[in-house]
Amino acid sequence: LVADGKAQPFDGDLEDYSQWLNVQRQKEKQAALSVGVDKSNKNDRAANKAQRQARTAKRRPLLKEVEQIERNMSQWQVDKKACDVRLNESTLYSATDKTELQQLLKTQADLSSKLEAAETRWLELHEQLEAIPAID
Repeated sequence: LVADGKAQPFDGDLEDYSQWLNVQRQKEKQAALSVGVDKSNKNDRAANKAQRQARTAKRRPLLKEVEQIERNMSQWQVDKKACDVRLNESTLYSATDKTELQQLLKTQADLSSKLEAAETRWLELHEQLEAIPAID
C-alpha cells in the first residue's frame, strides 16, 4: 500500500482496501470543505466588517446631531425655567416693568418654539436611527 508518502504492507483483502480507500476519500473531502469554509468565513467576516462600517457611517452624523440637539434643549430648558421663575414674581407686573415683562414673554415663547422644534427633530432622528440595524 502506498499512501501518505509511504509504502507499507496492507493487512486485509480487497473489500478492506475498498473501505479504507472510501474513508481516505471522505477525509480528503472534509479537509477540502474545511479549507473552503475557512475561506468563506474570512469572506463573511470581511463582508460583516464592511456592513458594520457602513452602518456606523450612516449612524455617526445622526448621533452627532442628536447630541447637539440634546445639549441645546438642555440649555433652552434652563433658560425657560429662569423665564418662568421671573414671570411668577408679582413685582414684574407693576407699571414700571412693562418692557421687561414683554421681553420675558417673547423670550419664553421663543424658547418654547425652539424646544418644540428640537423635540420634533429629535424624534425624527431617533426614528432614522432605529431604521438602521444596530451595530453588533
